[in-house]
Amino acid sequence: MAPRRDDARPLKRKGFWYLIRRVARAYAAHDTRDFAVVSPGIPITDDPKAHKAREIVRRLDSELTRYWEDKRAGRNRFQSAACPRQTGRYRDKAHSLLELAHQLDGCVPSHVA
Repeated sequence: MAPRRDDARPLKRKGFWYLIRRVARAYAAHDTRDFAVVSPGIPITDDPKAHKAREIVRRLDSELTRYWEDKRAGRNRFQSAACPRQTGRYRDKAHSLLELAHQLDGCVPSHVA
C-alpha cells in the first residue's frame, strides 16, 4: 500500500534529506514534473535521525500541496506587481523553502542566510 499524503517523511539522497512526491494527476496540467523533489538543505550528517528534517519535510509537503492548489486555481502567491516575469517554479520553490527555513531555528545554512 502506498503511503498516505500526511505520511510525508524525509528521504536520503546525495547526502541530504529530501521530500520527494509524485505530482498527482489533478495537478499534472499545472506542474509538468513527474516528481517534485525539494530539499530543506539539511545534511544527513547534521541530523542523522532526521528529527529536524521530519518536521521541515512535513511543512514542505503542506506548502507543496498549497502551491499546487494555488496553481490549479490560477493564483501565484509569490508574483510581485513590479516583476511579473520573475515568477517560475524554481523561484517560487526557493522563496517558500527559505521562508520555511527561517521559521525554524538553525536550519538555514550560513551561506544562504
